[in-house]
Amino acid sequence: MLLLMVEKFLLSETGNFPSISEEVSNQINVTRERCYEGLFSIALIAPFQSGKSTTLNAFADGREVSPRGLGGGGIKTSACLVKVQNPHKSREESVKITWRTKQDLLERLDEILETTARSIPNSEISRRLREISNKEAEAETEEEAKQYREEYLSIIDFTKPEGKTLLEQAVRKELEEYENNPAKGSEGVQNQLDMLRFAMIVLAYYNDPMLKELKNKTNFEPKDIENYLKFPDNFERRWNKCFKNYSLNLTKKEFTLEEVMYAFIEEVTYIVNSENLKKLGVKIIDCPGIFASKYDTLTALQAMQEASAILFLISGNKQLSQSEIKVLSMLREVGYGNKVFFSINYRNNPKTKTNKAVIDTILEQLQQLGFKGDSQL
Repeated sequence: MLLLMVEKFLLSETGNFPSISEEVSNQINVTRERCYEGLFSIALIAPFQSGKSTTLNAFADGREVSPRGLGGGGIKTSACLVKVQNPHKSREESVKITWRTKQDLLERLDEILETTARSIPNSEISRRLREISNKEAEAETEEEAKQYREEYLSIIDFTKPEGKTLLEQAVRKELEEYENNPAKGSEGVQNQLDMLRFAMIVLAYYNDPMLKELKNKTNFEPKDIENYLKFPDNFERRWNKCFKNYSLNLTKKEFTLEEVMYAFIEEVTYIVNSENLKKLGVKIIDCPGIFASKYDTLTALQAMQEASAILFLISGNKQLSQSEIKVLSMLREVGYGNKVFFSINYRNNPKTKTNKAVIDTILEQLQQLGFKGDSQL
């Protein structure tokens, strides 16, 4: 009640106080929602194949609310938020999809293709993009930079023939560079290829009538959502057939819309009757991989900012990797270190002995990173 009174005062009685910022208003709304729900929210983060989805499913009484990755189901899962919680008042279960907006998709395609899109030979549109980008960088005010950004995005708008043609040219050029890259198959190049595939899907399927129909749908079955969140079966083999004429092969031969739906989903919220969630009084948020892309990193950071705590899962089979150390260092730099807790997953194999030395090394690495509290470790 006190929080609601404070919020009403701040938002309504602005005659005595200066207007609050949008960021502060959003934080108040998040806090108010937590008070209404009475839930302790936990953001779940982990490196790829460290048991994140399996852990989330365990919180939900073993229900498959998040498809498992390569180690569990032979698939690679998508990069969207998956939230799971108990019903607030009724016992009714439901599933809600939040779709990526056109603005979100434009920003992400620009992140993937910006360098190439600005360097298409003999392209007047590429020249204009370079010019506007330079003006945005040199803008003296935020408002001026925002105007240049809007102009830039209007040029690469893939719903218009001019913008779509430019981005498709950039995709083809990127695919040629990938095929000729001597490091093809390495983790860094593979991650870039995944982003490139995302761009190909958006360009090929955004105007699909069935997608527009699904966006207007309000009720989904959990079994349907599971298929929407994972990469297609036989992903690599089928994608290799799409490189020469990707638009035609994607939409007409290799993949159904359902198989590539993950590219258009921002967030999925499951309301499930779970004894574990009810007993613990928590909402679990499965975050996308940090540093997979700038977009995914921002999405994960936003979720972690709103969460009451962050549970970082670590594989107990090996010491912390450089990418894990990078993530943990960043969490401390942005001020989230005091709400990070750790869980070391170790798959017990009767043919091997538990390597206590590895776990001791992990604990030492965490302490060197500044995570020294007994409650965290």
